[in-house]
Amino acid sequence: MYDFTIFNDWNGTTLLEGDNSIVAAMVAAGKKSSDNKFSGILLGDISSQRVNNDPLIQTGLYGILDGVVTFVLSDGGNASFEYSKKNNQDVLTESKIHYGEDNFFISNTETDKYFLLDIDD
Repeated sequence: MYDFTIFNDWNGTTLLEGDNSIVAAMVAAGKKSSDNKFSGILLGDISSQRVNNDPLIQTGLYGILDGVVTFVLSDGGNASFEYSKKNNQDVLTESKIHYGEDNFFISNTETDKYFLLDIDD
């Protein structure tokens, strides 16, 4: 049982309004470009939106830029921040910072350097 009655009444999937509150499985705020790419924030359970059963897509807070996930703060305790860009020669550069249950990882494909800290017991 929750202290807030609206959570007790919610089935976990549908939109529920009451007690001056709104409860939903997923909330999005942002904008779409003319070529149908979303930029903004997703919050909640987005597991139904998985692409190729990506295990990083779960419940959490997601930042999206032009249709690409740029950061994730998940309920599983993972945090991931990514930035990708193409230079004038169309070469993709990716910088990533990821913190998971067992490690901390920083990488950059342009410099081909990475840092991995394994924090297993």
